[in-house]
Amino acid sequence: MQAIQAVQAMQAILVMPTKESQADKQINHPMWSCDTCNIVWRSHVLPLCPECACQVGTRFVLNEDQVRELLEAVSHLGMNTFTYTHEMWELEMWSFLNLLQRHAKWYDMSSRRIIQACYEALRMSNQHSKTTLAISFFEEQYLYASDEENTFCPTLRPNFQVDVSHDL
Repeated sequence: MQAIQAVQAMQAILVMPTKESQADKQINHPMWSCDTCNIVWRSHVLPLCPECACQVGTRFVLNEDQVRELLEAVSHLGMNTFTYTHEMWELEMWSFLNLLQRHAKWYDMSSRRIIQACYEALRMSNQHSKTTLAISFFEEQYLYASDEENTFCPTLRPNFQVDVSHDL
């Protein structure tokens, strides 16, 4: 009897993503993928694949070595306060990106799934002012990264146009 109730409870929790459920596309909206059809989507609950409905999605998480390398990059951040001028913030973010390239060669600033996995790993680690700074970095990076080609209801990337007259 308990087994039947457990299966029924599990079935009640599983949902199919819809276009409406994809609307909130911030970094804390979990991304899932299907091992069967390789589609990516977002869901705050345990989701079924919106393409094939064959299985529950899986989340991309950093492995132990990746977490260690990420924390190594964070530990080398120079500043550990939030009293930045805009110029100091920009400089520190470029510095952190260089640290990631040196210590976490697997980091891809164009992949929302990797950025989200880094964000989640840091949220689970000991909170320190450098960690908080790195979390802010990933929140900003997420805004400018693009969805994968196989994303269900992708976000359009912001259209940045260069003002040529500004440099003249």
